[in-house]
Amino acid sequence: MSWVTLRQFRWTTRIGPDDLPLVYGIAPYGEPAKLPVDVADVILVNAMAPTASLRIEYATRVGELRLLRSCLLDKADGALHLAVGGFASSSPHVRRFVSESFGLGMLSASVQSAYEWVAGPDAPRDFDALPVSLARKYAKSRVRPDLLFRTADLLLAGEARGRSSRPAASTLQQEKRLNTLLPWAHAHKQPLVMTWAHLTEAGVTVNLYSSAEGGSWLDAPIGEPRPPSSNLYLDVPTDEVPTDDVPTGVAGDARAPVDPDDPPGAEPDAERPPPRSTGLGSAEAMFSASRETLPLLTRQLYASAPETPVRLADRRLRGRWVPVDPVHPDRGTFLLGVLEEPLSPRDGRVLTERLRARNRDVAGAGGVAVAVRDRLLVATSALREGQPWDLLVD
Repeated sequence: MSWVTLRQFRWTTRIGPDDLPLVYGIAPYGEPAKLPVDVADVILVNAMAPTASLRIEYATRVGELRLLRSCLLDKADGALHLAVGGFASSSPHVRRFVSESFGLGMLSASVQSAYEWVAGPDAPRDFDALPVSLARKYAKSRVRPDLLFRTADLLLAGEARGRSSRPAASTLQQEKRLNTLLPWAHAHKQPLVMTWAHLTEAGVTVNLYSSAEGGSWLDAPIGEPRPPSSNLYLDVPTDEVPTDDVPTGVAGDARAPVDPDDPPGAEPDAERPPPRSTGLGSAEAMFSASRETLPLLTRQLYASAPETPVRLADRRLRGRWVPVDPVHPDRGTFLLGVLEEPLSPRDGRVLTERLRARNRDVAGAGGVAVAVRDRLLVATSALREGQPWDLLVD
């Protein structure tokens, strides 16, 4: 499994002139750590992203996901990093697509990995994540998160940003985005996290931002501590944000700046939040709307995907392995699979764990990164070519 460098930050808030929370400050929390992530988890959530028309073709989606996969490489020690040659020679809109897709995928993969790290072997297997863009009635709203995470006892909103540059010393951009989302989170009593994922040739750094007010499972140690010498490439921050990496709609989102001389103020109920809102515009409503739209996309993917003789979890599987790089087929192979019927979040996680464990134990299998959710399966192997269906024998 791959790994990334995780750095945690905590934000504090004060009440602004309109009686809504604003960021008072952002400070580091703990030390940088190695966080295991599976590259298939990074890609899978992007397979669920809807198009503007809600019309989707299997071949088109495979081309998009394969492009993202081709930019992600593992170092000898498993560190995920950017395949800088092909990325740097791409046009700005392609670099922007890769950066934004990577940011969304890394939010999903890192939050799930962090949750499982804290929960340990008893981590609930019903962990689910859906892009809010599936909730069509909220798709054009600027005040909405990018992802929603759900288990039996957790509903968490997540905001994502992806960059192909080192982390900046300034937190101004993060404060701007948080100041847009915090009033929504406050109104709906909704826990919120934000990740900024930085993909460079040296490695991947994920900055994870969460609230300092009130207890959270994120307060627990997450990841394996990294020796200081392994973080040298983080010690030269830059305030530059490449124009090809700036997502549409970020500029101008901020409220008025906060006076740093004013004292911070936590809300009276910060340590014991009231029940979460379930009304229109709430995370609950967005998750339900996203869940209703997902079958429309997966049906179209299944209908346009090539048939196979393979069955997984007693379901027919459609799809085809394709080279990660069509010009250099020896650089590995990639599969977007579509199941005949959906799996529950728990059953999808169990199947994912079983396939990962099997390929760790099978000598000469070439290894496979794999993730299954609902009707979708993403698998990729850096050491195999052709149609290696043996990697998915259940």
